[in-house]
Amino acid sequence: MNKENKRRKKQANEAETGYAVLPAEAAHAPVAAMADAFDALAPLASRALFWRARHIAPSSFLGALPFLFWLVETTRPRTVAVHGLDDGLPFLGACQAIERLGLECICLGFAPPAPEGGTADENPVPDTVQAAIDAHYSDFAQTLVRSDVDAAARFDAGSLDLLIIARPVDADLAALIDNHWLPTLSDRAVVLFTHGAAPGFEAGLTRLVWHLAERHGQFSPDAAGQVTVVPFGAEQPPRLLRLAGMRLGHPGYLMARHVFNRLGEGYQATLAAQSERADGISARKERDDLRAALVQAQETLAEVQARSDALSSQLRDKTAQVATVQAGKFDADLAVQAAEAKATDAEARATQATTRADAAEARATDAEARAAEATTRADAAEARATDAEARAAEATTRADAAEAKTADLRAELDARLGDIAVLGQRIDELTQQAADLAEKADLAEKRAARASDASDKEVARLRAEIAAREGDIAALGGLLQSRENTAGAADQALRDERHLRTTLAQLQPVRDRIQAALARPRLSAAHRSQRRALDADAALVSASDLFDADWYLNRYPDLKGASLSPLEHYVRLGAYEGRDPGPGFNAMAYHRDYPEVAQSRQAALMHYLRFGKNEGRKIHPAQTRR
Repeated sequence: MNKENKRRKKQANEAETGYAVLPAEAAHAPVAAMADAFDALAPLASRALFWRARHIAPSSFLGALPFLFWLVETTRPRTVAVHGLDDGLPFLGACQAIERLGLECICLGFAPPAPEGGTADENPVPDTVQAAIDAHYSDFAQTLVRSDVDAAARFDAGSLDLLIIARPVDADLAALIDNHWLPTLSDRAVVLFTHGAAPGFEAGLTRLVWHLAERHGQFSPDAAGQVTVVPFGAEQPPRLLRLAGMRLGHPGYLMARHVFNRLGEGYQATLAAQSERADGISARKERDDLRAALVQAQETLAEVQARSDALSSQLRDKTAQVATVQAGKFDADLAVQAAEAKATDAEARATQATTRADAAEARATDAEARAAEATTRADAAEARATDAEARAAEATTRADAAEAKTADLRAELDARLGDIAVLGQRIDELTQQAADLAEKADLAEKRAARASDASDKEVARLRAEIAAREGDIAALGGLLQSRENTAGAADQALRDERHLRTTLAQLQPVRDRIQAALARPRLSAAHRSQRRALDADAALVSASDLFDADWYLNRYPDLKGASLSPLEHYVRLGAYEGRDPGPGFNAMAYHRDYPEVAQSRQAALMHYLRFGKNEGRKIHPAQTRR
């Protein structure tokens, strides 16, 4: 009886809010099938991918909920704006992730005002969405009815970390984003489109996304491109940059998309199972209604039969009214026949409803069995994610060792600065001694007018001693300047070394990806795609006046006798190893001035020729080798 009460309470809650609570078993349904994928995608692994969604409802965004959870956990925003509350699922998904992570975050959802001519009590915020906010997230989330421009005006410039566009993008919305929303985005801002383009605006949305993704790229977890994330700000988490940097043909691109899609299919399968269960409940209710109708028809039949008996008795008692009684009996017989036919039809429909209810219950039982089997495989996938975290901790230990070496260099620099301070103190002492000697010389000169030749010799000796001390002071000043120059050079060398290591570490994955693609069979798609990209880079570099093949070979003698031509070597390897292409372009200086170039995995010269030159970015000549 307790189980039946709990089931009825759960059904009433779902009917009230319009959102069903996702069973834990069904939430993990597709995960085990993708367990092997996380070996290739360990840097993207996250426990948030396996969260159980609190709110599910029919929506085109339902399958993207795991990706939204992963995005919020990765970026950890402080302010979130959701533009559009038609079905409310992106807004409620973001709120659940914020609550689960315990973030200090404000989340605002905006709905446009009701159109002119609407009723006074018409509310553009769905009741189911507002009920969920009031029940779970009222301490940090709020829904507002604002015009498009007024919604953007709620945020100060550079204050918004996550912007979710939960409406189909048309020309007007694209202009609104460009003119009003972009100025509000912070240095760590991310933009998420959840509904793709409005009809007839597909090409316009593509131009908008590429404009936003110029710095860090973009990623769509679904093949249709309805959901797209763009890391807009300059300061982005490394694993989001790795995901946004993936392109078609990248070793992990299709696998990453496949993982997010399969996880999303679990929610869609659960929604289908709940729909089937609801159909079964509806069928059982119809069966119960028909049974009640049958009982009512049987009661009506009994009443009609009683009337028939009464008329028969009156027939025996009132022979004078035979015609009237016979007519009444005839009518009663017709009513009995109609009631019997209605009862027979009700029994047939009740039988059909029972059959449909039994079939729906069987389908629901089978769906629950599949969900239970998927839970076991989800546990194995979560264990793999834990192992990926352990490998990340090991990488952190190696980074700490590199930081310790940097601290040692800093200590040596501090020691040299200490030597400089001692030399400065010695100079001050000698300067004071020179002043004292000068004072003595003045006294000697005054006495020289009255003294003998012996006094003249003493004056000469003192002046010679002063000249010697001044020579010592000049020598120590030169030594001090030399030490200061050495310390400054050491400090600059340390900064250059750290910048070089950071830049090469950011470019290394691109170099490895190129080599891996070219190592594949020549007829493979990856090899041919990479070859086309290298040919385009070679044509671009060759057409410029910044690449000098002879200078390149003389500058780097280790390349003499190599199987690759200087141009081929540069576009395949040298550009990603920090080498200079010619005397007029210093690659590492360009990376130092514009660190976002290496962060977006682009070589210095290729970026300058494609973008930097038109943007007026400065370049420096290559330094002569020491």
